[in-house]
Amino acid sequence: MGLKAYLASLGGDIWRSWRGVALWPYPAIVLNWPHTSFTWLDYRKFTNVLKPGDLLLTCSESYLFSNWAISGTAFKHLAVYTGAVSGQYQHETKFIEKPNSLGIEYSHTGRGTISLHERTVTHAISEGVVCQDLGELLFHSDWVCAVRPWENRQQQNIIIETALKQVGKSYDFDFKFKADKFYCTELGNYCVNAASITPPEISEINTGLIGLFLPFKRIVLADSFAIKYPVICTSNSCNKKFALRSNYKTKLYQAMTQK
Repeated sequence: MGLKAYLASLGGDIWRSWRGVALWPYPAIVLNWPHTSFTWLDYRKFTNVLKPGDLLLTCSESYLFSNWAISGTAFKHLAVYTGAVSGQYQHETKFIEKPNSLGIEYSHTGRGTISLHERTVTHAISEGVVCQDLGELLFHSDWVCAVRPWENRQQQNIIIETALKQVGKSYDFDFKFKADKFYCTELGNYCVNAASITPPEISEINTGLIGLFLPFKRIVLADSFAIKYPVICTSNSCNKKFALRSNYKTKLYQAMTQK
Protein backbone atom coordinates (compact mmCIF):
# COMPACT_ATOMS: atom_id res chain seq x y z
CA MET A 1 0.00 0.00 0.00
CA GLY A 2 1.39 3.40 -1.01
CA LEU A 3 1.71 6.39 1.30
CA LYS A 4 -1.43 8.09 -0.04
CA ALA A 5 -3.46 4.91 0.33
CA TYR A 6 -2.12 4.30 3.84
CA LEU A 7 -2.87 7.83 5.05
CA ALA A 8 -6.32 7.90 3.47
CA SER A 9 -7.19 4.50 4.93
CA LEU A 10 -5.89 5.52 8.36
CA GLY A 11 -7.81 8.79 8.33
CA GLY A 12 -10.99 7.04 7.25
CA ASP A 13 -10.80 4.54 10.08
CA ILE A 14 -10.12 6.92 13.00
CA TRP A 15 -13.13 8.08 14.95
CA ARG A 16 -13.61 10.10 18.08
CA SER A 17 -16.28 10.24 20.76
CA TRP A 18 -16.61 11.44 24.32
CA ARG A 19 -15.23 8.06 25.41
CA GLY A 20 -11.93 8.67 23.68
CA VAL A 21 -10.21 8.13 20.34
CA ALA A 22 -9.96 4.71 18.72
CA LEU A 23 -8.44 3.14 15.62
CA TRP A 24 -10.61 0.45 14.06
CA PRO A 25 -10.59 -2.38 14.99
CA TYR A 26 -8.42 -1.95 18.08
CA PRO A 27 -8.92 -0.57 20.66
CA ALA A 28 -12.40 0.29 19.37
CA ILE A 29 -13.71 -3.00 20.73
CA VAL A 30 -12.52 -2.03 24.21
CA LEU A 31 -13.80 1.54 24.10
CA ASN A 32 -17.11 0.64 22.41
CA TRP A 33 -18.42 1.91 19.11
CA PRO A 34 -19.27 5.65 19.13
CA HIS A 35 -22.89 6.65 19.57
CA THR A 36 -24.71 7.51 16.33
CA SER A 37 -28.02 9.27 15.68
CA PHE A 38 -29.60 6.73 13.32
CA THR A 39 -32.36 4.85 15.16
CA TRP A 40 -34.51 1.76 14.78
CA LEU A 41 -37.43 4.04 13.93
CA ASP A 42 -35.34 5.40 11.07
CA TYR A 43 -34.46 1.87 10.00
CA ARG A 44 -38.12 0.85 9.77
CA LYS A 45 -38.89 3.99 7.78
CA PHE A 46 -36.07 3.38 5.31
CA THR A 47 -36.79 -0.32 4.80
CA ASN A 48 -40.43 0.51 4.02
CA VAL A 49 -39.53 2.81 1.13
CA LEU A 50 -36.14 1.66 -0.20
CA LYS A 51 -36.04 -0.13 -3.54
CA PRO A 52 -33.01 -1.76 -5.17
CA GLY A 53 -31.14 0.79 -7.24
CA ASP A 54 -31.67 3.63 -4.76
CA LEU A 55 -28.60 5.46 -3.45
CA LEU A 56 -27.88 6.05 0.24
CA LEU A 57 -25.95 9.14 1.34
CA THR A 58 -24.51 9.05 4.85
CA CYS A 59 -22.36 10.91 7.33
CA SER A 60 -20.95 9.87 10.68
CA GLU A 61 -19.92 12.84 12.81
CA SER A 62 -17.42 10.80 14.82
CA TYR A 63 -15.13 10.24 11.82
CA LEU A 64 -13.18 13.39 12.45
CA PHE A 65 -10.41 13.14 9.85
CA SER A 66 -12.39 11.88 6.88
CA ASN A 67 -15.05 14.55 7.52
CA TRP A 68 -12.32 17.18 7.68
CA ALA A 69 -10.87 15.99 4.36
CA ILE A 70 -14.24 16.56 2.65
CA SER A 71 -15.39 19.70 4.43
CA GLY A 72 -18.40 21.87 3.65
CA THR A 73 -20.78 19.03 2.75
CA ALA A 74 -23.57 17.35 4.68
CA PHE A 75 -22.89 13.81 3.43
CA LYS A 76 -19.50 12.13 3.10
CA HIS A 77 -20.33 8.67 1.79
CA LEU A 78 -22.49 6.96 -0.84
CA ALA A 79 -23.69 3.37 -1.09
CA VAL A 80 -25.87 1.62 -3.68
CA TYR A 81 -28.84 -0.25 -2.23
CA THR A 82 -28.58 -3.59 -4.01
CA GLY A 83 -31.50 -5.32 -2.30
CA ALA A 84 -31.61 -9.10 -1.96
CA VAL A 85 -28.53 -11.08 -3.01
CA SER A 86 -27.13 -14.56 -2.66
CA GLY A 87 -23.52 -14.99 -1.56
CA GLN A 88 -21.26 -16.27 1.19
CA TYR A 89 -21.19 -14.19 4.38
CA GLN A 90 -17.74 -13.74 5.89
CA HIS A 91 -18.02 -13.41 9.68
CA GLU A 92 -14.57 -11.92 10.11
CA THR A 93 -15.06 -9.04 7.66
CA LYS A 94 -18.90 -8.93 7.60
CA PHE A 95 -18.67 -8.77 3.80
CA ILE A 96 -20.72 -10.87 1.36
CA GLU A 97 -18.50 -12.60 -1.17
CA LYS A 98 -19.53 -13.13 -4.81
CA PRO A 99 -22.96 -11.49 -4.41
CA ASN A 100 -25.60 -12.17 -7.06
CA SER A 101 -28.81 -10.17 -7.28
CA LEU A 102 -32.06 -12.00 -6.60
CA GLY A 103 -33.91 -9.43 -8.69
CA ILE A 104 -35.96 -6.31 -8.04
CA GLU A 105 -39.15 -8.39 -7.70
CA TYR A 106 -37.79 -10.41 -4.78
CA SER A 107 -40.31 -10.57 -1.95
CA HIS A 108 -38.86 -10.20 1.57
CA THR A 109 -39.61 -13.19 3.76
CA GLY A 110 -37.53 -12.36 6.82
CA ARG A 111 -35.91 -15.79 6.50
CA GLY A 112 -32.40 -14.88 5.46
CA THR A 113 -29.85 -17.70 5.53
CA ILE A 114 -26.08 -17.80 5.48
CA SER A 115 -26.23 -17.57 1.66
CA LEU A 116 -29.31 -15.33 1.26
CA HIS A 117 -29.19 -11.69 2.31
CA GLU A 118 -32.39 -9.71 1.93
CA ARG A 119 -31.19 -6.11 2.32
CA THR A 120 -27.72 -5.22 1.14
CA VAL A 121 -25.63 -2.24 0.13
CA THR A 122 -22.65 -2.19 -2.19
CA HIS A 123 -20.12 0.56 -1.63
CA ALA A 124 -16.46 1.51 -1.90
CA ILE A 125 -14.54 1.71 1.38
CA SER A 126 -10.82 1.55 2.14
CA GLU A 127 -10.87 -2.26 1.78
CA GLY A 128 -12.29 -1.87 -1.74
CA VAL A 129 -15.77 -2.32 -3.23
CA VAL A 130 -17.75 -4.56 -0.87
CA CYS A 131 -21.28 -5.85 -0.36
CA GLN A 132 -22.69 -5.72 3.18
CA ASP A 133 -25.92 -5.91 5.11
CA LEU A 134 -27.86 -2.65 5.07
CA GLY A 135 -27.66 -2.34 8.85
CA GLU A 136 -23.85 -2.33 8.80
CA LEU A 137 -24.02 0.98 6.95
CA LEU A 138 -27.02 2.66 8.56
CA PHE A 139 -26.29 1.99 12.23
CA HIS A 140 -22.79 3.45 11.86
CA SER A 141 -24.26 6.71 10.55
CA ASP A 142 -25.67 9.91 12.01
CA TRP A 143 -27.31 11.45 8.94
CA VAL A 144 -28.84 9.32 6.18
CA CYS A 145 -30.62 10.35 3.00
CA ALA A 146 -31.95 8.08 0.22
CA VAL A 147 -32.33 9.28 -3.36
CA ARG A 148 -33.84 7.58 -6.43
CA PRO A 149 -32.00 8.26 -9.70
CA TRP A 150 -33.77 5.62 -11.79
CA GLU A 151 -37.14 5.99 -13.51
CA ASN A 152 -37.82 2.49 -14.85
CA ARG A 153 -37.01 -1.17 -14.20
CA GLN A 154 -34.32 -1.33 -16.84
CA GLN A 155 -32.37 1.49 -15.22
CA GLN A 156 -32.98 -0.03 -11.81
CA ASN A 157 -31.56 -3.41 -12.87
CA ILE A 158 -28.53 -1.85 -14.56
CA ILE A 159 -27.61 0.13 -11.42
CA ILE A 160 -27.81 -3.01 -9.26
CA GLU A 161 -25.91 -5.28 -11.63
CA THR A 162 -23.26 -2.64 -12.33
CA ALA A 163 -22.63 -2.10 -8.61
CA LEU A 164 -22.39 -5.84 -7.85
CA LYS A 165 -19.98 -6.42 -10.75
CA GLN A 166 -17.49 -4.03 -9.12
CA VAL A 167 -17.30 -6.00 -5.85
CA GLY A 168 -13.70 -6.96 -5.18
CA LYS A 169 -12.17 -4.02 -7.02
CA SER A 170 -9.78 -1.69 -5.20
CA TYR A 171 -10.50 1.67 -3.60
CA ASP A 172 -9.48 4.64 -5.74
CA PHE A 173 -7.04 6.41 -3.43
CA ASP A 174 -5.96 8.65 -6.33
CA PHE A 175 -9.53 10.00 -6.64
CA LYS A 176 -9.43 9.80 -10.41
CA PHE A 177 -12.10 8.34 -12.64
CA LYS A 178 -10.98 4.79 -13.41
CA ALA A 179 -13.02 1.73 -14.27
CA ASP A 180 -10.74 -0.61 -12.33
CA LYS A 181 -11.03 1.12 -8.94
CA PHE A 182 -13.55 3.39 -7.22
CA TYR A 183 -14.08 5.83 -4.37
CA CYS A 184 -17.60 5.84 -2.92
CA THR A 185 -19.33 8.54 -4.98
CA GLU A 186 -17.36 7.53 -8.06
CA LEU A 187 -19.09 4.13 -7.83
CA GLY A 188 -22.50 5.84 -7.69
CA ASN A 189 -21.58 8.03 -10.63
CA TYR A 190 -20.40 4.97 -12.59
CA CYS A 191 -23.66 3.11 -11.93
CA VAL A 192 -25.99 5.92 -13.02
CA ASN A 193 -23.86 6.50 -16.12
CA ALA A 194 -24.18 2.80 -17.02
CA ALA A 195 -27.97 3.18 -16.77
CA SER A 196 -27.89 6.18 -19.16
CA ILE A 197 -28.95 8.54 -16.36
CA THR A 198 -27.46 12.03 -16.32
CA PRO A 199 -24.97 12.05 -13.43
CA PRO A 200 -24.48 14.88 -10.89
CA GLU A 201 -22.04 17.66 -11.61
CA ILE A 202 -18.40 17.24 -10.64
CA SER A 203 -17.38 19.67 -7.91
CA GLU A 204 -14.17 21.24 -6.67
CA ILE A 205 -13.28 20.78 -3.02
CA ASN A 206 -10.62 22.07 -0.70
CA THR A 207 -8.98 19.11 1.00
CA GLY A 208 -7.06 21.15 3.58
CA LEU A 209 -3.74 19.81 4.88
CA ILE A 210 -4.61 16.29 3.86
CA GLY A 211 -4.38 17.59 0.29
CA LEU A 212 -0.60 17.48 0.68
CA PHE A 213 -0.97 13.70 0.48
CA LEU A 214 -4.19 13.48 -1.56
CA PRO A 215 -3.82 16.12 -4.28
CA PHE A 216 -7.27 15.96 -5.81
CA LYS A 217 -9.67 18.80 -6.49
CA ARG A 218 -12.46 17.65 -8.80
CA ILE A 219 -14.63 14.86 -7.42
CA VAL A 220 -18.30 13.88 -7.25
CA LEU A 221 -19.69 15.04 -3.90
CA ALA A 222 -22.37 13.02 -2.12
CA ASP A 223 -24.52 16.14 -1.66
CA SER A 224 -24.70 16.50 -5.45
CA PHE A 225 -26.75 13.30 -5.65
CA ALA A 226 -29.32 14.66 -3.18
CA ILE A 227 -29.62 17.85 -5.22
CA LYS A 228 -29.77 16.06 -8.58
CA TYR A 229 -32.24 13.26 -7.83
CA PRO A 230 -35.54 12.91 -5.91
CA VAL A 231 -35.07 12.52 -2.14
CA ILE A 232 -37.28 9.65 -1.02
CA CYS A 233 -36.35 9.31 2.65
CA THR A 234 -34.32 11.10 5.31
CA SER A 235 -33.42 10.18 8.88
CA ASN A 236 -34.90 12.21 11.72
CA SER A 237 -31.44 13.65 12.37
CA CYS A 238 -31.42 15.00 8.80
CA ASN A 239 -34.83 16.56 9.28
CA LYS A 240 -33.57 18.35 12.38
CA LYS A 241 -30.43 19.47 10.61
CA PHE A 242 -32.12 20.83 7.51
CA ALA A 243 -35.49 21.83 9.02
CA LEU A 244 -38.48 21.42 6.70
CA ARG A 245 -38.39 18.66 4.08
CA SER A 246 -39.52 21.13 1.39
CA ASN A 247 -36.35 23.16 1.97
CA TYR A 248 -34.06 20.15 1.97
CA LYS A 249 -32.43 20.61 -1.43
CA THR A 250 -32.14 24.35 -0.88
CA LYS A 251 -30.41 23.82 2.44
CA LEU A 252 -28.00 21.32 0.91
CA TYR A 253 -27.20 23.64 -1.97
CA GLN A 254 -26.56 26.51 0.43
CA ALA A 255 -24.28 24.26 2.51
CA MET A 256 -22.31 23.35 -0.60
CA THR A 257 -21.96 26.89 -1.91
CA GLN A 258 -21.12 28.58 1.39
CA LYS A 259 -17.73 26.93 1.91
